[in-house]
Amino acid sequence: MSAEVDVLVARLDLPAAELAALLPLLDEGERARAQRYGREILRSRFIAGRAFLRMALAVRLDTDPRRLRFTYGPRGKPALDGPLRFNLSHTDDVALLALSERGEIGADVERVRPGMDHVALAQRVFSARETAWLVAHSEAERPKAFFDCWTAKEAYVKARGDGLAFPLQAFHALPGQFAVYDDRRESERWSVLPAPLAGDLSAAVAAEGDGWRPTLREWRWGEGEGP
Repeated sequence: MSAEVDVLVARLDLPAAELAALLPLLDEGERARAQRYGREILRSRFIAGRAFLRMALAVRLDTDPRRLRFTYGPRGKPALDGPLRFNLSHTDDVALLALSERGEIGADVERVRPGMDHVALAQRVFSARETAWLVAHSEAERPKAFFDCWTAKEAYVKARGDGLAFPLQAFHALPGQFAVYDDRRESERWSVLPAPLAGDLSAAVAAEGDGWRPTLREWRWGEGEGP
């Protein structure tokens, strides 16, 4: 079993002809979901994101992307039979997919947004330790610091399959520090690491165990080839 966690990054804004060629990869339910998006750009990005997911998994599993059959957890986390675990996140035109065979996995990517009261928001959703860590940054540093912490927290709750149903103030996920309060076993079960991306993006991956590292690769569209 690899000690690495593979992280693939794809751009979702594609020419119409490429998008049309990807649509047949989606199953009936995915195509129906695409049609429910009112805005064309959101519909197009959903199609590209699901095609990216299917193609990347198919490359990893050496199968046809149309043959993949997903099951869904109680809160909607998709899965496949077998040891491969995965989690997909996207922000605007960027999608990030984390893959692992070492256990459950979660990932999150966000575009850093200035012009917000990051401290006030942190006081609502971060633990006291995380809020103090954010306040210690300069005002110019806070937008990136906020989203670095937010993606780490999101990656963990997505790995659990809980989404935002898990109380966000019940744990902290800071650089080199992860702890679930009053649950030592849960704290030791997971590692949460940044997935450094260029530009105004923050990303993180959570996976079971330690000794792993995220290996980032850019997804190449075309001819059904993966990284």
